[in-house]
Amino acid sequence: MTWRFGRQIWLFLGASFSFGLAQAFTALFLNFYLRGLGLGPEWQGFLNALPALTLGLVGLPVALLARRISNARTIQIGAVLSTVGLGLLALASGPWLAVAGALFQGWEPLWWALLQLPLWQTTAMNAAA
Repeated sequence: MTWRFGRQIWLFLGASFSFGLAQAFTALFLNFYLRGLGLGPEWQGFLNALPALTLGLVGLPVALLARRISNARTIQIGAVLSTVGLGLLALASGPWLAVAGALFQGWEPLWWALLQLPLWQTTAMNAAA
């Protein structure tokens, strides 16, 4: 078995690794940051679960929208929403701004997941031919 992938696949794998590593560090250090803001374990759990809840609630509507726009636009929207979410979390002085940041952060994995589907589908079709 050989591992000869095209340039796009290697770029995608590198980006996926970077994205996963960034998410892991964010999840790890977010709890320390929230504790520093004076938020207890109940707020920490809520704010850690909020991105996943957002992902579940808006997944289908955003999937329909993403089919109408390009992959480049999908990446741009996800990056902007993620940056806004991290910025809101960084500026949070209390729970409500942190909630807004966590909601925006929930959009990022959604756009990233939607971007993966056409790439893997095209790759699978090219490999089968």
